[in-house]
Parts: sequence; C-alpha cells; structure tokens
Amino acid sequence: LYFQGLTFCRLGQEIEAITTFETYLKNPEGEQRDEVLLALGQLYLNRGELTKAAVTFEAIQKPSLYKSAQLNVVKVHLKKEEFKEAQQLL
Repeated sequence: LYFQGLTFCRLGQEIEAITTFETYLKNPEGEQRDEVLLALGQLYLNRGELTKAAVTFEAIQKPSLYKSAQLNVVKVHLKKEEFKEAQQLL
C-alpha cells in the first residue's frame, strides 16, 4: 500500500493517495509507518487540512524523519499565522 500511495501522489491523485495511506496506517506495525505519516501529512498540508497535517507530522517517531516532520509542523503554524508556536520549534 505504501508504494501504491506514492504512485497516486505522483499521478496527482491526492484523494486516492490519502485513502491508501490511511488504510496502510490501520496496520500499526507497517515498516514504512513514519514514511507514510510524512507523505500523508504533506498531502493534508497541501490541501489546507492544517490540524490533520500537524497531528500527522507530530506522530512521526523515526529519528531520520524527525527534523523534516518538525519543519512541516513549523509550516503548519506559519500557515495558521501562529508565529510564536512556529518560532518555538526552530
């Protein structure tokens, strides 16, 4: 499902990608869980679903993806004009 979701992303089929990634996350032991969370958060961010995006990015635990997730949370705060919150994360 991970690669299927990525394919939908590349084809610009955001709804299908979101549905696929959300289905993937129903299995809590998926190997690409954090990669899916990052991609899903980005999709939410692109669609203006800012609260969903922030919650999704904040669920990422893999150290190699943590900085990217935090920077995306900063983007969410900036889009919401929550400048103090964004600054605290930098």
